[in-house]
Amino acid sequence: MKPMSSLPLIIFNYAGSPYEEWHQLAWGASFVLIMLVLFLNIITKIVETRWKNTILKVRNFNAYFGATKVLRNVNLEIPQNQIVALMGPSGCG
Repeated sequence: MKPMSSLPLIIFNYAGSPYEEWHQLAWGASFVLIMLVLFLNIITKIVETRWKNTILKVRNFNAYFGATKVLRNVNLEIPQNQIVALMGPSGCG
């Protein structure tokens, strides 16, 4: 196993050991790992919202088929370099 992928297994082994010092190490390592994942998620969200290049943005779109309103307040945002397919109820798009 790669060192990083085996880290949760190592923490689990320490937590299940009969030694109190190992339990404390496992709790500390779990806390550090959780904080690292949380920090990376926050940074990812900030980067996504700040540097997202939108090619198409639609806000509050309404469509009618005759007198029948078939789409109400549709919002759509398509980022650059994304493949998007719009599918209808029958599976056609």
